[in-house]
Amino acid sequence: EAMEGSLLKLHSLEDLAGEPTAQSARLVPLLEIRERLLVVDGDSAERLQALSELLACIAEAEQPDGNPEAALGRFRRDAEIHERLRELSGDSSESLQALEHTLLRLRNAELAAEDHPAALTRLTRLVEIRERLLEVDGESVERLQSLGDLLVELGDAELQAGDQTSAVNHYRRALEIRERQLETAGETAESLH
Repeated sequence: EAMEGSLLKLHSLEDLAGEPTAQSARLVPLLEIRERLLVVDGDSAERLQALSELLACIAEAEQPDGNPEAALGRFRRDAEIHERLRELSGDSSESLQALEHTLLRLRNAELAAEDHPAALTRLTRLVEIRERLLEVDGESVERLQSLGDLLVELGDAELQAGDQTSAVNHYRRALEIRERQLETAGETAESLH
């Protein structure tokens, strides 16, 4: 843990100096230490959260730095950690929203890497998470809108992948969600768009 503290101080100084390549290079050993601590001490929510934050920081630095494959691997590991955090804390609104955010970043990285099958899988998982958020938080116009938009996006991706049947099913489902959204909001000009 002393080594971890020293690496964190070095990172803070480099952060102030604005050296992103040096920052991510210095954070990799810290990442390895945190991964080892997870193995040795077990996966507490605090350790997982610290590891997740570090992974996201390194991935964000690596992506524009010309290392998209490494960034993609780190985003994938971050998604695994958030799945584990959700298992530990249950389906709280906070854990589901954090997982959703992580999966969105991963999907964007997969699209940037032109890994369309993986991005399609991620969209499917995002729909599941948004449906679960509806159950946990209750229906709101915003949550229904978000789920409907994602179902349309999933249908579009499936159509592009040549799966018309699944696409039509998701478009129908999006229409059902839009109807629920209208019931929740009442018929206003804004809700009809």
